[in-house]
Amino acid sequence: MDNKFKMIMFNVKGLQNRLKRLNVLNFGKEKIQNNGLLLFQETHSAKKDLKGWKNDWKGDMFLNHGTSNSRGVMIAFTESFDKKILKYVDDKNGRIQIIAFEHLSRKYLIVNIYNSNIEREQVETLKKLDELLGQFQDLEDFSIIMGGTGTLF
Repeated sequence: MDNKFKMIMFNVKGLQNRLKRLNVLNFGKEKIQNNGLLLFQETHSAKKDLKGWKNDWKGDMFLNHGTSNSRGVMIAFTESFDKKILKYVDDKNGRIQIIAFEHLSRKYLIVNIYNSNIEREQVETLKKLDELLGQFQDLEDFSIIMGGTGTLF
């Protein structure tokens, strides 16, 4: 059984403009061949955006909002991607998302991070990441994939 899938990580520098959002989402679908997920950073999303953006995408989408002109991260699965979501957590600040899922009997943990350019904030974000990872008691059971943008060290 082939459990391969594709991912794209991309700093989108805002998706509020619908034409840009559709172009970026369609580009992502084409590249992952409708079998995988997208990790986007700097989406500039707000709570009001989720329904419309999901309609544009058609698959499962998880947004962690920043502001209308900064931060925001998104994990989006293609519509036909076979998965069972096990757990989702985020930092509620548009910087970190972690999603655990099962795909063809294998467990994956995806970490999507958009770190700050300011050193003090970088340290705070990494401490929050450690705290959020602590909510997963069985990390050794997962294949862990971490993606994102921003200075991590």
